[in-house]
Amino acid sequence: MKIIRLLRFILLLAIIVTLSNTIVAQVSVRVGAGFPDYFNATYYYNFEQRAIGIGAGVDPIADELMISFKGDFYYHFAGKRKYSLIRPWYFSPGLRFNIKYLDLETANYLWVNFKVGREYSFNHSWGMYTELGISMLTYTNDHTNETSKLFEFGKNITPTFGIGIYYRFPLGCNCPKIKTKP
Repeated sequence: MKIIRLLRFILLLAIIVTLSNTIVAQVSVRVGAGFPDYFNATYYYNFEQRAIGIGAGVDPIADELMISFKGDFYYHFAGKRKYSLIRPWYFSPGLRFNIKYLDLETANYLWVNFKVGREYSFNHSWGMYTELGISMLTYTNDHTNETSKLFEFGKNITPTFGIGIYYRFPLGCNCPKIKTKP
């Protein structure tokens, strides 16, 4: 029952975000895969060289249901692009909250992560990103002692990585576009 309620909440949140007036202003949608985000979707709000992203992910491969919620700050600090004035290299601190549903209980994990990433623009709207960093486990209530080997990298520190594609909505964006020759 909790899973159905959670999925309904995520669906309702996605509908509200999609129907809001801000979807055309300064917004990107990202879809990707990585750890500890699993397969994820992110709503990315950009202002100048900074951005805020919120998202959710799920691990369909695990035996147990694993869900991830994330919130990130992005600061674009270096490089140039052909299709935008937003710098492609970024630094991104953030939080991850992972939930692992076991047979009779749930296990929760709170991560603080620091990533460096790069965006590659295909055109004014479409592109891809890659990112790499570290995550620190700051809280868990998992008492099963059956955590994944990834959690044992440095006891509370593990690598973070991600890859995916993005779509930047063109209308109303304060992300200036560089005019290119036809």
